[in-house]
Amino acid sequence: MLKLTLPPPVHAFGEGHMPLYCVAQWIATQGGLNHFDPEDIDVWRPAFAELLIAISSDIIRVTGIGRDGLREPVAGYHFADLQIEYPFSEPTPDLFMGEEFYLRCHPYDDEDDWRGGFSDAITNVRGDRWNRLMVDNRDVAKRWPFEAGEVRTGMPGRPSLSRHLIDNEFQVRVAEGRLESSVSLQAASLVEWLRVTHPKKARPTVKTVANLIRRRFKDRRFTK
Repeated sequence: MLKLTLPPPVHAFGEGHMPLYCVAQWIATQGGLNHFDPEDIDVWRPAFAELLIAISSDIIRVTGIGRDGLREPVAGYHFADLQIEYPFSEPTPDLFMGEEFYLRCHPYDDEDDWRGGFSDAITNVRGDRWNRLMVDNRDVAKRWPFEAGEVRTGMPGRPSLSRHLIDNEFQVRVAEGRLESSVSLQAASLVEWLRVTHPKKARPTVKTVANLIRRRFKDRRFTK
């Protein structure tokens, strides 16, 4: 049987925002330093309790995509006494078939999935009231200032801790004429370089790096 593992945690440092699930994982793992069975609700339960208390007390600010398709603030009182569909668990029928709103929480592992509907939401049987729930990084870092373990980057609106390293290495390779045959291969090569040379630094996805270097890569190849 395939054993489930937690996605790499998203950091809570700097300006920007992070998905609600990532905040819960940040709390449960104490900044990515601790590991546990993702299906263990006894670990998730106190983390979500802390998070929802902070949100409902207006210590933590949340935004979400409303029914009009626009991002808007979600008032803290909406999170008070919410039932929760915990990550990596199956909701009970009375939860997803009921009229009462509850918090559906999806693990954040892929940006495309997150944008495609696999995101945190306040929802009920009639559909999502808000989805793609996000939290201000600064609120999280102030409330839960853990030392970060292995973390990652890549979420829209969130600065990358390793972008300057990748940019610098890319420029070195451009200057030395060591470019791969495609943007995807070049991006994969840079991510692997970061893993080997800076193993404790946050690593973006290959897709994120490809988007970062795409225009400069093509310009350089066409002008050679």
